[in-house]
Amino acid sequence: MRGRGAALLGGLVLLLLVLAGIGSPALAAPSDPPASCFVQDANGDLPVCDSADGTHWTVSYPDADTGSKIPGTFIGLMVAVLMFGLIATVFTVIWVRRSAREAGLDPDAATAVALIDNNALTTAYIANSVAKVRRAEPAATPTASARLDILQELLDKGAISQQEYQDRRTAILDSI
Repeated sequence: MRGRGAALLGGLVLLLLVLAGIGSPALAAPSDPPASCFVQDANGDLPVCDSADGTHWTVSYPDADTGSKIPGTFIGLMVAVLMFGLIATVFTVIWVRRSAREAGLDPDAATAVALIDNNALTTAYIANSVAKVRRAEPAATPTASARLDILQELLDKGAISQQEYQDRRTAILDSI
């Protein structure tokens, strides 16, 4: 009996130590969070309450100065869109000015129109295309002597008859 009494006494001592908070934390009953875990800060945020053992609580408020609460991805996307718009505008102005110079138009006026009007790029393209056609030199007509030489070659090859040769030769000589 003596062994049973000692074991019973040891169990009671352990129970008292656990209840007093001196015993093993694993055996201690977890407590509810303290009231300070439910107090809001000036921004209305609740604190973060942590407890490793269920009895000792750590209360900490998140930093109020963590940022503007706008996601970084959104800000990055907006910066990318603005940069794309700026680059597109610069290239548009460069292209319009070059096209205007090639078309013989005023580059400053073409730039102003390109920045104001949505159809300016189409207009500059058409003006440039028309100017290229106007600048193209007409095909030089061969001289009468060269035309007669070509006519003689066609007769020698048998491409035209003697009658056709005579008719065309007369027409060439009449045009002089």
